[in-house]
Formats: sequence, structure tokens, C-alpha cells
Amino acid sequence: MLLRTRQTPVLPNEALEEEATAQQAIANDQSEEAETIIMDPANDSALDLVISETKLMVVKSEDALDADAVNLKKASEGVVVASTIAEYARQWIKFKQFCVRQNYLGQEHEIDDMHPNFPENFPTLVALWIMEKCDPMDIHTGEIKHPNQDRASYSYAQKMRAAVSHKFSREYRFGTQPWTENPMNPGFHTGNVSLSPTISQYMISLQRRKVIVKVLG
Repeated sequence: MLLRTRQTPVLPNEALEEEATAQQAIANDQSEEAETIIMDPANDSALDLVISETKLMVVKSEDALDADAVNLKKASEGVVVASTIAEYARQWIKFKQFCVRQNYLGQEHEIDDMHPNFPENFPTLVALWIMEKCDPMDIHTGEIKHPNQDRASYSYAQKMRAAVSHKFSREYRFGTQPWTENPMNPGFHTGNVSLSPTISQYMISLQRRKVIVKVLG
């Protein structure tokens, strides 16, 4: 099932052109995003990575080191304050509300019901959500927004993407699994949507436009 649209949404041309040239930039973005997911203290994998790296240093017996590593993980659990996790949850709720408001979905719960197989155009929803909040261009017209419309910072766009990354890596248990089509279910994808080429390409394009606006402003 493809997600419905009230009207054909418009993504900036810059995010869709020069595909061959942009492949390396997309790969770099995906690699950086995957590293961000791994090192996010909100994910157990980040703490496990710290522990595994600690084990490479033979300074104690293996049993003693394992015991200390457990204590390290326990002590590290407070790195991410509750407000950060709460912010991820708030952003995810805003994303679902956006999908319903734009008539891409009928009800908010439909997104969670998709798990673990998401429609192939799901990354476009995430990109459009970020675009509506942070981009100088309107999602429906492709024209410059009215001064009264939202144009949040690129940092805020990264926060929105981080919320989606966390949802897919931690709660949906995809970790840094690439966004790929399910061979047993054509048209549907699994993996972390934040690592999809669509979102990577859009974020690169958004950052470029933010820089241009700052220079011209």
C-alpha cells in the first residue's frame, strides 16, 4: 500500500538533480547518520560499543573486566537525560500529526501498524515533514514560503531526523540496517528510514539552501 497524498507534494529540484554526482555525498551522509545512531547514548548499542572497545584493553582479568563493564554501562545510562527521550517522543507525535493533517494518512496509529514493512514512499513523508518546518520552500507549491510560515534552523531539522532515527533504531529495532526493499514483499521496505537515499539527499539539499540563505541574508 502506498501512502495517499492530498495533492502531489513538491520536493526541491536541487534534491533530485545530478544524481550521479550526488551519490558520494549521499553515501557520506548515510555513513555519518549511521555513526550518529550507533553513538546515541539513548541506544543500548552505543553503550555496548563502549564496553566492547574497553575489552580490547587487557588491563585486568576477563571476568573482572566484564564486571566493571557492567558497572560502566549502568553508570552511563544517565548520559541521556529524560528530556531528550521525551523530545524524541514529542517529535514523533508531531510527525504522525503532520501525516494526518496533510491527509497522507487517515489516523496516527496507521504508521505504527505498518511495522515492520513500510511503503516505499515512506521516506518522502519524513522529508516533507522536515521540509514543512525548516525549509524556505513550500511543500505544495515549491515556491518560497510566506514570511509568516515556519523556517526553523538546520539544527532543528537534524533534531527531527534524530527522532525518526531513534524510533526506527531503538523502538522498531532496525538499528543501522539499511533501508531496503523486502524481496518477499515488493513495494515495501524494512530498515532504518533515516538512512534512505531520499532523506539523505534532502538533508544535503536543505543544508545547501540554508547556507545560501545565510550568505544572501
